[in-house]
Amino acid sequence: MFSTENLDYVNCCSYTAKNWTGLTLWKAYVSGWFTYNGTKVTAKEDYSYLKRGNVSVWNISMLKSGGKSISTKTAELYVQGNASWGYYIAGQGITMQEKFVKVYLRGDSKGNVYKYRTIK
Repeated sequence: MFSTENLDYVNCCSYTAKNWTGLTLWKAYVSGWFTYNGTKVTAKEDYSYLKRGNVSVWNISMLKSGGKSISTKTAELYVQGNASWGYYIAGQGITMQEKFVKVYLRGDSKGNVYKYRTIK
């Protein structure tokens, strides 16, 4: 839910990728507010991150986050980037695996907030 009068309710969404032993590879988190002024829904980012696990060979690149309008009735809060791992020596090497990661919230003019994630 969100308010048309003030920004006092934080919505959040997170995702943690783990390997077969349970170690964290990377994790994503986004939080913020949605407001509706009777005409347009807007999103305001509070805090977000996409970071690798403490004991992980995965790297994070192309990081973006923020809020944007999808339409006058829907807005989105998001964090996105690429998570990858590979073998590198002096900046040269080969990427073994790469994933596009996006964790996001969508709020609509009726006060509904939906959580999504895209990993591909």
